[in-house]
Amino acid sequence: MRFKHRLYLLAGLLIFIVLASLTALHVLCPESLTISAIKLDAASPRPVKKPLNSSFKQKSTTQRIYPNDGAVRESCISTGRLEQIRKSYRHKNIAFDKNYPLKRQVPLAKRLIIIPEKRTEADFKSSQIPTKRNTTPWIVTTKSDLQFDWAKSLPGVRIYGYLPHRAWLIEATYEGLKNTLLHPEVITVEEWRPNDKTHPFVDLLSEKLSPNDSVALNIHAIHPDDLKDINAIIEKNGGNPINHIASEDASYIHAATPIKALQELANHGAVQWIEEAPARKLFNNISKLDNALYSSTPSETLGLTGKGQIIGHADSGIDTGNLSTIHSDLTNRIVKLTSYTSDGNLADYSGHGTHTAGSAVGDGTITAANRGTAPGATMHSQCIVDANDSFANFGIYTLFNDSYLGNAKIHTDSWGSTGGFGQYLTDSREVDRFVWNHPDFLPFFA
Repeated sequence: MRFKHRLYLLAGLLIFIVLASLTALHVLCPESLTISAIKLDAASPRPVKKPLNSSFKQKSTTQRIYPNDGAVRESCISTGRLEQIRKSYRHKNIAFDKNYPLKRQVPLAKRLIIIPEKRTEADFKSSQIPTKRNTTPWIVTTKSDLQFDWAKSLPGVRIYGYLPHRAWLIEATYEGLKNTLLHPEVITVEEWRPNDKTHPFVDLLSEKLSPNDSVALNIHAIHPDDLKDINAIIEKNGGNPINHIASEDASYIHAATPIKALQELANHGAVQWIEEAPARKLFNNISKLDNALYSSTPSETLGLTGKGQIIGHADSGIDTGNLSTIHSDLTNRIVKLTSYTSDGNLADYSGHGTHTAGSAVGDGTITAANRGTAPGATMHSQCIVDANDSFANFGIYTLFNDSYLGNAKIHTDSWGSTGGFGQYLTDSREVDRFVWNHPDFLPFFA
């Protein structure tokens, strides 16, 4: 029955997300190197409105320190100037070659690799500056699909990731490259070129802007040990590295980066990928429009309220930010508040986080008609927006993992970005990676 209960709850939340996307909501409203978990005095004054009476006992508030996105964008070109360049950009996906089977084609951001039928000679010359491990990045193609650990026994070789179809991004020493060619499945080994590392929109920014202009970028490292070297290049060129996200398979720096640093970054073997970091925004700021689509929820038709479930929620805070004085519809629903902002904010200065929380778990204490989709569920709410409406620079993997460790297997996120051109960028990969590693976790984005 618990399995069926969860299925109905998920169905209800899916209905909620679809309705939110159609009508725009409003009812109420890899690990950082610099994070430290600090207890926050929940009684510290952060009210945005008069507190409501409540006898509910404070349960849990914590703080993770992340620098805010505004600190990155203060030293970058203006939003208007960036949007003007964005409007002129036309993204073109690399077309497959009809003369070859799909399984022999490897589409990169700006070129297509055709895998030959037979092994070819490799040129191990690289113009890139090697890492401190004396490695540079390479693309290896294979005869067939292999398991991720196929190169585990090869000295001087480390696999970074898979590239469809039948290709692998690796870092390797010179001896490691020779060892790779000895593997019976390997067909080709070629350099992951500096030009392969930059998103086409970054190339356009480089053309349109002056060398001293800065833009917000995510710069991915081949290995977490390389973040310091990348950081040094950014700072040497007058940039402002704000946050390091580090894990074995996804390490990157979020930074205000001068255009003049791009070539030096791309020429370093420590760098795997460079992309623009579009600003995150809150979405779904109203709940229901007149004559809009309406659908009943499982709590109304089947009596399924979500009782026993914990929902993760990342948004702009909850009402006053104090669990003993928050909105009556949420008084017994929020079990934990965590701040991810540099100012330790927990309060909801915009009203957005309160409304999205109420849309999910509001119990209708004040107005029964405004009950959430799962009024019996509880919530771990994560404040990701500071008092000045600036997003914290968190990694999504860390955000999800914090909720997951608190037994939240469902996560609601009414925010995102209008930049990125619909491409598979850093945030998309972080979501994908977490769900792959935690198949019982289900996130929803507006």
